[in-house]
Amino acid sequence: MDKKNNAKGGAARPANRRWAHVASLLTAFCILFSLAFAVNGRVFGNAPQEAPAPADDPVARVLPDGAVVINTTTLGSDVQGYAGTVPLEVTFRDGVIEDVKALDNVETPSFFERAWNGLKLVWSDEEAASVAKRDIDAVSGATYSSQAIIENLRRAVNYYMEHYQHTEAAANAGTSGIGAAWWGALLVALASAILPFFIHNRTYRFIQLVLNVGVLGFWTGTFLSYTSFLSVFSNPVRLAMLPTMILLVTAFIVPLFGAGNRYCTWTCPFGSMQMLAGMAVKHKPHIGHRTVMALTWVRRGLWTVLMLLTWTGVFSEWIDYEIFTAFLVSSVPTFMLIIAGAFVLLSFVVERPFCRFVCPTGTIINISEINY
Repeated sequence: MDKKNNAKGGAARPANRRWAHVASLLTAFCILFSLAFAVNGRVFGNAPQEAPAPADDPVARVLPDGAVVINTTTLGSDVQGYAGTVPLEVTFRDGVIEDVKALDNVETPSFFERAWNGLKLVWSDEEAASVAKRDIDAVSGATYSSQAIIENLRRAVNYYMEHYQHTEAAANAGTSGIGAAWWGALLVALASAILPFFIHNRTYRFIQLVLNVGVLGFWTGTFLSYTSFLSVFSNPVRLAMLPTMILLVTAFIVPLFGAGNRYCTWTCPFGSMQMLAGMAVKHKPHIGHRTVMALTWVRRGLWTVLMLLTWTGVFSEWIDYEIFTAFLVSSVPTFMLIIAGAFVLLSFVVERPFCRFVCPTGTIINISEINY
């Protein structure tokens, strides 16, 4: 009888842990949904009440010298960038794009600057009809922002051609923005999610870490952060999000199958960079258990403060300066590169210091995996 009871108890404990894990995952998702609503006022593109377009915000106006200015605030109200809409003001003269200005938006500054700098030459003195027919590639490392800019530009061009040039807008003028960078991020993300289940050797691990840094980090800027969390949970699902969605599955769903924290240890580009640095030194100074626990509680305390600042709207801008933006070398502030470099150097003597003792993204992932 006792053996039977023990057997039943042993079977019940794994089931209870699984349900506890699911409850933790739901808790983490509730936190992310609440942040998306607190910062952007919507979840999956749905807001309690859409603010009406102001009456004095016409789509187009004609200047005294004959130039036509198209405002895409209403034309592109459904076009989402990384954090929200990215309206433009496009000036046309005699069928040629004379000027393009970005209007107020809530995009992460580093992502938007990278996208804007990569695209601003596309429309320089171009004929509207030429731009409408062209397949414009998104900017690597700022895919969502650049896709939104491109789509807003196309809608302005089409509106101008239809209403002011009296020509039919080019068919299928929209662009998916899915190019080599998207495919690169997709393949590396899939590899990090699937291959570790079947391949267990150092050579593959080293190759995967290098790909994470090179492809997900520097080339495509695809990684999990609170910016990407808010983008996914605030906006409608798009095909362009697929690589990021795979990273989310790796971080939050794969651990349900007993794989542990696969994202932080196998996928995160900044974690991979620290891990590669650590591989260069075999023997590192020992850090006592009490010190590790103290630093862990510091990380949790930091995370709690950041969440409170975000929920209350006091300082949600910290999200714009997460350390992962250091991969966007051409547009990130210098101090972010210095901080990221310091953590990489520290990784030669301390195993993944940022991941273990600071990372807010890693903290929410850890919360989703608590199974008591």
